[in-house]
Amino acid sequence: MLARRRRGWTQKELARRVGRSQTIISHFEAGRMKPAPSVLREIESVLAEGGGLPVREAERAVSPVFSLPDLPAVPEGGSLPVRGDSWQRPEQSGDFMLCLPLPRETILVAAVDVAGHGTAVLPSALYLQGWLRGWTGGLTTPPRLQSLVEEFCRELSRVKIDAGGYFALISRSRGAAHAVSYEAVAYGFRPPLLILGPPFRTPKSADLGPPLPATGADLSISPVRLDRLPPWRLVLASDGLLSRLGEGQEERGLRFLQQWQTGPARDEFPERHLATGVPLTDDESFLLLQWTGWDMDQAFAIADDAERHRLLRTLGQKVEDALGPRRTAAFLQAVVEAMSNARRHGGEGIVTVRFREEPECWRVEVEDEGPDNVGEKQIERSESGFALMRRGAQAVDVRKGRERGTVVSLILEKPLPEVESRA
Repeated sequence: MLARRRRGWTQKELARRVGRSQTIISHFEAGRMKPAPSVLREIESVLAEGGGLPVREAERAVSPVFSLPDLPAVPEGGSLPVRGDSWQRPEQSGDFMLCLPLPRETILVAAVDVAGHGTAVLPSALYLQGWLRGWTGGLTTPPRLQSLVEEFCRELSRVKIDAGGYFALISRSRGAAHAVSYEAVAYGFRPPLLILGPPFRTPKSADLGPPLPATGADLSISPVRLDRLPPWRLVLASDGLLSRLGEGQEERGLRFLQQWQTGPARDEFPERHLATGVPLTDDESFLLLQWTGWDMDQAFAIADDAERHRLLRTLGQKVEDALGPRRTAAFLQAVVEAMSNARRHGGEGIVTVRFREEPECWRVEVEDEGPDNVGEKQIERSESGFALMRRGAQAVDVRKGRERGTVVSLILEKPLPEVESRA
């Protein structure tokens, strides 16, 4: 990955030069697949020579798996499976958002809005970023959120900076697979969206307190804490961005973000939804964090029947003890239909199948490399393949891939009533 980035190449460009799909390169870099020695030598040769090998046409490509900027592996050998994306206009401003790794698989999320905007308040913003990095860098255990906010307020008072802030601690929930604890509070900064799903719901994210710096009495508001939180999306936006998106109304801008982040285009790059030609009147920044952990994440050629049957056997073994043979067969038939749809839709490319057991359900995602042209009418048609999928799963969600392709998500709720006993 580092060698590719030094050359300024995207995963798509490297895939084109070695004649592989972008999906395969992504899986190599993420450690989910191990390249054959001959493939590894070919990649190393292309990177060393700058593309000395003949360029072959790559297969259709899907979105890469990307990691959060400035967020290295969490200390103590573990890491939270979190994907992140950010957007900011202009690049230098008085609004900033940070994600900092802490001990014991914990992430600190901080969003700060310095009074004023643009380059005039940039020195204050840079100073506060440095203070937060320095304060967290010396920790051996995760801090209390209250202590962090109090220390931050003391520093604001000392250097006479006027700012508002949102702070959250995200930690792996002990004893609960694919779940985290979430603790957050906002002072003079609009609480972000915390979206769970699909099926989607948006719980309360944080209390809104007074602007910072505040007195000790002002900081007595109890932070919102949500333990054993299932897979989630945390969506932060500055007030300037919300105001522009809502044509002067922040609440309308917030509704725009929620509709986008729960709709079929939620995986598209932020630039497609946030960048406009509207003149800048205030600092604008955006941060999205998403849980991405999976029990199984497998990519293979759509036409590989042996691999497809092996995958179905694996899925059946994971759910049959809880569901019984009849319900398991119905669910596997929904997965078969999703993979058949991927073959019809994606041609002869790569299909990626992911599986995860969550506290209240099982989830399977099937992603193809075809055009992202699956419409609502096709999904809702009673005789379509999606109707067959709904017979074996409690919920079916369809969305566009990050760059192209379609992702079908099947949700099988648990526990189910009247689970039949196994024969």
